[in-house]
Formats: sequence, C-alpha cells, structure tokens
Amino acid sequence: MSASVPHRIIVHRAGKNWAWTQVSRNGMAAAASPDTYETESNATRAAQRQVDILNGRTGRSRGGVYVEGYAKSAPYAALVVDENYHPRVG
Repeated sequence: MSASVPHRIIVHRAGKNWAWTQVSRNGMAAAASPDTYETESNATRAAQRQVDILNGRTGRSRGGVYVEGYAKSAPYAALVVDENYHPRVG
C-alpha cells in the first residue's frame, strides 16, 4: 500500500464480530462501519464498497446514480485487513 493514500479502510475484529474503520493518514478515525459483521468476508465486502465510494469507481448504484472516477494511478483509499487493529477512542 502506498504511503500517499489519504485514507485506509481497515477491517478488524470488534468483539466476536468484524467491523471496518476508515483511518486518515494522520491516524484519526474518519468513519466507522454502522454495523458489525459475523464473518471477515462480509466485513471485507462492505469495506471494499467504502473504498469504491471513496475512490469514485464508475458504476451504477441501486438508486441509479453514477459516480465520477478518480485516476487509478492516484487512489484516495486502500483496503487493509488487520485482525489486531483497535480503533483509538477519545
């Protein structure tokens, strides 16, 4: 993963379940998953959707809205799976 990526979406354990947290380059949490997921694969799939939203992937959403795409050479976010990551609170 490039150090120049402004945001990382980290999939991590949340108790017995899994969640994702969006972390900016300075280490502050910018967003968190609204739900926890029973499996790592479900949390990773949800986190990948968040990465796609931040990177502006072109495609059609369920509401029929198209999103403009960022250049693939300069992504805005990257996906990381880290079972031992714990978001900072406070």
